[in-house]
Amino acid sequence: MGEVGGEIFMDSKIDEYVKKFGGNNRFVRKILDSLDCPFAIVNVATHEIEITNSRDFFPGMKCSDLFKVDEVFCSSDKCPLKNVFFSGKSVIVSETSFGENSFEVHAHPILDSSGKVVSVIIYKLDAPQSQALVESEKKFHSLFEGNVDAIFITDPKTNKLVDCNEAAMRLIGCGKGDIVGTPLINLIPKDKQGDATATFTRHSKGERIIFETEVLRKDGKTKIPVSINTSIVAVNGVTLLQGVFRDISEREQTEHMSREKDETYIKEIEERFYSILQNSQDLVYRYDFIKDSFDYVSESVFTILGYSLIEFMTMNRGDYNKRIHPDDANIVDDIGDDSEEESTSIVEYRFKKKNGEYIWLKVKSVFFRDKNGKLIYSIEAIRDISKRKSDEEEKVKLEERLIRIRDRSLEAKERVSLTDREKLVLWGFCRYPLLNDEELANNLELKRSTLTAIKNRLKGKGWFNLSYVPNFYKLGCQFFTIFDANLKNDKGKGLELVKGTPNVVVSNYQDDKLLAGFTSDKYVDVKRFLEQVMEIDGLKHRLNKNSFFYDLDDISLYDVSGLVNSLFSLNKKEKPAVYKFKNEATELSINEKRVLHAMVKDPEMSSSEIAKKIWTSKPTVIKVKKKLLDKGYVYPYIVLDLRKMGFPYIARLSFEFDSDLSMAIGKESHDDRVILQISGKKKITKIMLFANEEEYEEEVGIIKKFYHKKGIDFTLDSEIFAVQKRKSSSLKMESFVSDRLFGDDL
Repeated sequence: MGEVGGEIFMDSKIDEYVKKFGGNNRFVRKILDSLDCPFAIVNVATHEIEITNSRDFFPGMKCSDLFKVDEVFCSSDKCPLKNVFFSGKSVIVSETSFGENSFEVHAHPILDSSGKVVSVIIYKLDAPQSQALVESEKKFHSLFEGNVDAIFITDPKTNKLVDCNEAAMRLIGCGKGDIVGTPLINLIPKDKQGDATATFTRHSKGERIIFETEVLRKDGKTKIPVSINTSIVAVNGVTLLQGVFRDISEREQTEHMSREKDETYIKEIEERFYSILQNSQDLVYRYDFIKDSFDYVSESVFTILGYSLIEFMTMNRGDYNKRIHPDDANIVDDIGDDSEEESTSIVEYRFKKKNGEYIWLKVKSVFFRDKNGKLIYSIEAIRDISKRKSDEEEKVKLEERLIRIRDRSLEAKERVSLTDREKLVLWGFCRYPLLNDEELANNLELKRSTLTAIKNRLKGKGWFNLSYVPNFYKLGCQFFTIFDANLKNDKGKGLELVKGTPNVVVSNYQDDKLLAGFTSDKYVDVKRFLEQVMEIDGLKHRLNKNSFFYDLDDISLYDVSGLVNSLFSLNKKEKPAVYKFKNEATELSINEKRVLHAMVKDPEMSSSEIAKKIWTSKPTVIKVKKKLLDKGYVYPYIVLDLRKMGFPYIARLSFEFDSDLSMAIGKESHDDRVILQISGKKKITKIMLFANEEEYEEEVGIIKKFYHKKGIDFTLDSEIFAVQKRKSSSLKMESFVSDRLFGDDL
């Protein structure tokens, strides 16, 4: 048709669609609404958006607001608006600083009759895969294929193999095409598939367990002993299980014992045993099950376990098993439970030496039975593997630490990415949580629309949430205690008790460590609850000994505006609000109780919504809310995402002074990182935020040095806890308020 003919045809079609949609405006709006990428027409003189498909558009909106870029980017040579204006040509700008993903910004000029650029069409698309990612994948592929150990990649959903490296093909003796698509369990001999299946299931749940088994070669007969270590990996957004299979044939090779049952066979076994006994650095012994005693023990028993030959040989099997760590006792319960005349087992467990120290042992045993299957004796070789276990634990700790450092780095990057106005608005909400958008905008000298947009953005990304903290004293409580415990062995029972107790009003649980606060009107209730915690099997002696009791009028709750102010160097003169839990309790009307309960249960609920929920009028709700706030029945409190703020740790610091004078000194200083301070007659407990464990250790050292320099005698008991994950709430006030206000009548 030709270029000119094509344009004429297109023009006629456009005219048809304009008429079909009822005019130019509706036609253009229909096109804009169909776009799934940010699109705008920008005035080059003012940088203000004239047309856009964004639902968040407001008059005076800049292109930087729509595409979420900072002033540094806009003032740089990368700014597409500048490039189009000066060149008069279309440009494409690739940028990785827009967020976690990379984008391409496409910009095209709109010219007036004189050829001058007056506006620019801009839209943003996901960028193609970055070169850095390509290089990263190349490195991963190189390490994968070049690894001397066999690596098998499995889809945990189907338990089928999806990839393997060259070493894996050599180990099994077949090509990749014969391996990929087959079940992982097919690699394991049938007699070992039961244990392997259970372990693979635990691997798929993220547990890091190194275990030893065998794999079959292609012929289906040859078995190769291997050590398997797994990890969860993500490839192109898909979660896969990576298993590293190490050939341990050389380490595991043992001399095959003949099955001959005559005296010649027994003699040969004994000769070989004595040879091992004399030359091995491991502890080797033979145990007679008929006599229930040790026949032979190598001299290395003293080097490894600290017992003399006579001391060890006077033990029986029961004496030996009593020295195995209680947590490992189940490992040896089933050893020797086999019907074969000769069977072997390899286990690892902790054993108590003569000096009381536990060490890790690897025990390889060969068991012999008579014709009726009754155990006759066993030959066992024991090796001290404490160093290997220690190295493995250190490796796991290091990996976990690297993960924490990476997470803190990402969160710090997110915090640094806040603009100056976002930091200011975040401080404003922390300091003045009850102001409406208009009032707070005036206070901060911002446009109301700007403040509202920033508030919605910060809230949408989970930076903060509004809560209402009840005045426990006004609800009839008199005592408060802070306690912590290690729930490693009985996590289920411990958390069930905490969650099921309304008087536990605040809790932080992460990495098996619990920090919580309990309030009540009776001292005996506090004491009884702590006794319940200690009665849980496994928690005994792990409840913190400094679980002090305090009167409620000695508690100070600080808002976090001071923390935001100092963290972002805002230089605000307003001091943080301090909430005290005091004043006598007074009887509330039924409407007042219902409004108070609704405020605590859902702080974001409007007065209109509360009125509908409790069947009363909106003016009544507004009046009651004002009374509750003015009279100090409830305090507005902004809860920040502490991890985003760069404070993933919370610590309890409990001071006990020798005199009231020292207490006065202890009360003087306030740190913006302190969010709660509880003072007793000669005791102070502070709940304080920290960026890392090193900062916590440094702070403890500074405190000790400060008081010692002043000649003040005191004791300090402290503990640090990882802040619990963002999705779970530390405050659990609603059930407490329900119980105090309504009892069983709610």
